[in-house]
Amino acid sequence: QFSKNELREYFESILNSPEKTLSEKILALYGLAGLGDAYLTELNYFVSNFDLSDEDKLYSALAYGEYGDEASATELLLELSALEYDELDTEFIALLATAMETVGSTQSEVLWGLALESEYENDEFILLEKLLYAEARLARGAQSEVSFVANPSGLLDNEKITLTGNE
Repeated sequence: QFSKNELREYFESILNSPEKTLSEKILALYGLAGLGDAYLTELNYFVSNFDLSDEDKLYSALAYGEYGDEASATELLLELSALEYDELDTEFIALLATAMETVGSTQSEVLWGLALESEYENDEFILLEKLLYAEARLARGAQSEVSFVANPSGLLDNEKITLTGNE
């Protein structure tokens, strides 16, 4: 288990390393945004000055969502909405649904449905995506309730997790 300060130091080391790729730095910025650290200027710099991959655009949109910059997130998500969803992997679709939810897009439910229909719907990796999607959904409608079944590596006995409001 890592402390918030250890995570911050880790993400900052990636961001400040000349040996790390653009994608790694954007992931680090998303991590720092999740910690509540102010790195919006750096995110704007990367988005404005580099040719981003679709994955870079997705994580940048998620970071903008963390900062509450819906306009910048929406701009990137509009580019991603032109993708052929049937050619994307489940994790990408689930995270795209989460990013779409942070800006209030009606596409989020469609994308989330696609992620759940995939062949990987019972794999543990989607548990994190389920939590992120639930958090984004609840943040947009505090009276909402979101439920899903979780069984990460058989640790839980198919526990139903229900989140209400901003819990």
